[in-house]
Amino acid sequence: MEQTEWRKPYTLLENLQGASSCLEGTVQNLSASINTLKGVTQDYDRLRTVTEFQMQSEIISENDIRYAENEVIGKRLPEIESLLTRAQTGLDALEKEAKAMESKVDEQTEQLKSLEDEAITTQPTRQVKKPRLFKNSSSQQQQPISQSQSSLRSQTLQKKKKKLEHELISLQTRVNQEKLKIEQIQAEKAQEVKKKEKEAVTSSDNNKEDHAPSQINDQTMTTEDIHTLKQIKTLCKLLLPSEDSMMVAKLLEQHVKTDNNNNNNNNMNEVAI
Repeated sequence: MEQTEWRKPYTLLENLQGASSCLEGTVQNLSASINTLKGVTQDYDRLRTVTEFQMQSEIISENDIRYAENEVIGKRLPEIESLLTRAQTGLDALEKEAKAMESKVDEQTEQLKSLEDEAITTQPTRQVKKPRLFKNSSSQQQQPISQSQSSLRSQTLQKKKKKLEHELISLQTRVNQEKLKIEQIQAEKAQEVKKKEKEAVTSSDNNKEDHAPSQINDQTMTTEDIHTLKQIKTLCKLLLPSEDSMMVAKLLEQHVKTDNNNNNNNNMNEVAI
């Protein structure tokens, strides 16, 4: 029979070393559980955002959107197009009238220039022929008659020119008035479209407010999460000293509070939007 060596009993230091190694193992397990809990909370936020997106997309149905499009396209667009075509035809007619009046004015100015040139060219010839034709009284009478006729023509042409200029100014004012009317019509149409968009947005916001309480209730912690937190706290109290267990409990409470505050802030932002 082989004799086994006699072993000395464990000392206090060895007992403390064994206890510290056990505590290190428990702390490692606790840190792993905390990491898993963090991952679970992060995945919870991600899944919550996915569910919110699905709920928001289902608030306004495609049938409502198509009905609104059909209402706008079927009733209002034909009226708008008819008004625009009428305004465009009126503008085209006014532009044609303005072009015709401009051509008339150009013709009258050319005639005036030609008459002025003729008057300038005839004056020196008459002055040269005066001594030769001084004997004939009939020729002397014809000269003032021709001058008076040319002056009358020039006066009539100037009057016509002034009339045409006044007509051009009136036509331009009419064109500007028609343009202003068209701009007002377009602005009114844009306002109507904006009002319809605002009404659609307000209806969607009301639907979101109706669904908000259900979303907030979904964001609260489940009973399983609360149960796991209680288990972690009890393990800390059993395995760790009092100070360490209190620190771990405070950290867990802070983590839960920050998550709840973030969720509440997100809900308030969504309701405000």
